[in-house]
Amino acid sequence: PPRSTLFPYTTLFRSKDIANDLGVSVVTVSKVLRNHPDVSVATRKRVLKRMKELNYQPNFAARSLVTGQTWTIGLVIPELEIPFFGRIAQAISSTVRKDGYSLLISSSEEDPEMEEQEIRQLIARRVDVLIVAPAQWDLETFRFVEGQKTPYILIDRQLGGLDANFVGVDDNKVGVLATNHLIEQGCKRIAHIRGPEVSTAIGRLEGYRQVLSSYGLTPVPGHILTIGTSGESRGAAGGYSATVKLLGNDIRPDGIFCFNDAVALGAMRAILEAGLR
Repeated sequence: PPRSTLFPYTTLFRSKDIANDLGVSVVTVSKVLRNHPDVSVATRKRVLKRMKELNYQPNFAARSLVTGQTWTIGLVIPELEIPFFGRIAQAISSTVRKDGYSLLISSSEEDPEMEEQEIRQLIARRVDVLIVAPAQWDLETFRFVEGQKTPYILIDRQLGGLDANFVGVDDNKVGVLATNHLIEQGCKRIAHIRGPEVSTAIGRLEGYRQVLSSYGLTPVPGHILTIGTSGESRGAAGGYSATVKLLGNDIRPDGIFCFNDAVALGAMRAILEAGLR
């Protein structure tokens, strides 16, 4: 067929062709692709220059058959719209990219069944490792992951009874810090908008109760509200509707501890709309 100006012919090159062309070994070309440090600066520049000239694209599918690696990492987070998880995804992506990995991102939307589906799909794609902020307490999904011999790391949220690597914070201490801050501001009727049944929400609620108890205070009935896990009941929308309820309570709170930033944004909107500071 005639050559198209939009879609010119593309010649496919193998790493072996690049190696022969430059008089280097296939191993050297492979090390450049993997950003391995055991290659001189001059050789790396020559290989990368030739790859660019030839519009070379490595065949990761073929490479994975030989190495057993796909150079992909799967990340499953509860909500893409929450800035906290967005920043985590961005940081992981920019870090692993330096070592030649790609990041596949999925959202569970705080749904344990959807989370299981996303994890199974990522494993089917043979990701080299999984990073998950779990939306569930059931260990069955992660027992399945272990059975597939796929390494995984939990972030932000822990699972009791699971011997897994975890990166996160002490959520009880988070609750203690936040509630202490409100008490230091002179608040005595502190309400709490908590999250779903995950370790972050549970730990922060425990810290909140612990501090109130240490000051001889107890939560006012109706001052602990739980946001939902879907649609308009979660995130900023959930924080907004929960705060509207709190402000309509017979005993209005003089301080509110929200379990995350998204909920706090909704709470602040409801407070401002009510003409309060």
